[in-house]
Amino acid sequence: MKISSISGLDIFLRNNYLMRVAPVTSEHLVMVGRVKISHVAEGYPVINQELKISVDIPSDYPKNPPKFRELGGFIPKNENFHINPDGSICLGSPFSLMVQLQTDDCFNKLFENFFIPYAYACLLKIHHNIDFIFGELEHGNRGEIEELAERFKVTNDDQVVKCLKALTLRKRVANKKLCPCGCLRKLAECKTHEHLNSCRLLLPRSKFFKLWEKISKM
Repeated sequence: MKISSISGLDIFLRNNYLMRVAPVTSEHLVMVGRVKISHVAEGYPVINQELKISVDIPSDYPKNPPKFRELGGFIPKNENFHINPDGSICLGSPFSLMVQLQTDDCFNKLFENFFIPYAYACLLKIHHNIDFIFGELEHGNRGEIEELAERFKVTNDDQVVKCLKALTLRKRVANKKLCPCGCLRKLAECKTHEHLNSCRLLLPRSKFFKLWEKISKM
């Protein structure tokens, strides 16, 4: 896997000159080093700190997102800091990451839009005992369902599954079926179709099918 084949990776390495590409035998690409967190949010303290991290970019990027890990032992390895069981960082819901990579696969933008806010929120919590300031979903699958429910404007897991199913269908087919919200009207006659149509602009039906398969089995 070549650096030049990953959009925006050259910008990331130029901006974060303490990161190095590590030799690996497989097709994925691994970077290890230090990044400088210099960030501030309105009404909150400035954070200036280096973190030692690794980034594992899969061979099928941007179909699947990279995995970030903090290596210095500074961020506690538990769910309170959104660390996955394998030690990787949960930067956001799979849906949010898919939308980012679908609309813009620039690695440097992914780093700036997801890792920097995550690291800043963690460091605020560690240094100033301030809870995550950018909003906090539950960790893991529960958080993903919460986010989808908010996007679809529905209230329970079954409705989320039915909305995802509708998004796997062509719009004209889905609109003729009963609305997932449970109003007993056709989807085209309910405001829910506006929320689903806005989501259709973000991802192809194949992505929603994968989400539906996963969520429906929970």
